[in-house]
Amino acid sequence: MACLMKRVLPFCTAILTVSVVSTQLSLSQTQDENVIRAAQDGLQLYLQKIPPGAERRYGFSDRTEFTSAVIGSPMGLCSIHPDSLRDGIKSGKHFLMNLEEWKVPVLVGGDMRAILTIAKVEGKFRVVELSGAGLAQELNLFNKQHPKEKKAFLRLFQAHCDFLILMRGNISAEDGDVYPLGSAKVTFSDQRFEDGKPYSMKHLLPVIRQKYSDEHWFDEKNRGR
Repeated sequence: MACLMKRVLPFCTAILTVSVVSTQLSLSQTQDENVIRAAQDGLQLYLQKIPPGAERRYGFSDRTEFTSAVIGSPMGLCSIHPDSLRDGIKSGKHFLMNLEEWKVPVLVGGDMRAILTIAKVEGKFRVVELSGAGLAQELNLFNKQHPKEKKAFLRLFQAHCDFLILMRGNISAEDGDVYPLGSAKVTFSDQRFEDGKPYSMKHLLPVIRQKYSDEHWFDEKNRGR
């Protein structure tokens, strides 16, 4: 997958920098403005980093389309709390944690072409990655089918895969509809996830926990993978 990266948060670092377990993944007005401003400020800088001739890998026909690129609505990034991965869902306890990173679509003519990742670095919101066309094309389909729903990313670090969470109305991410993205379908190929079918976290968490156990991802030496 094409990817321009400035910095990557490893799993252990992500856990250490998260102080609040959150299920809403909604942005305050100030935070929303900061994320959007960071995406706007970094958009053209990262587009210009695309090597000449590699434009199509990032969803663009040619470099002239860069001037038409705008950003879409930010999507929060979350992960499953390590305690919940080990012990399962406990009554009264949240099992998702907000990683304080966001995926922001890059749009041309209303279609997603690429994805910016925004993170808080030394107290400031900054673009840290530009992902290529593959993820954007996958998300573009979801966005057209569900244009009004709030969306969030569920990242499984050791499994190197993502799910998309759709939150209808005022429901939380923990109660949202979860769709395995292509990377998750590869990692969990034995589950034969159906295209376009939503799953619940209560259904998925036992499957994820079993995979972590089978792959020995709970071992301390594998926590930073």
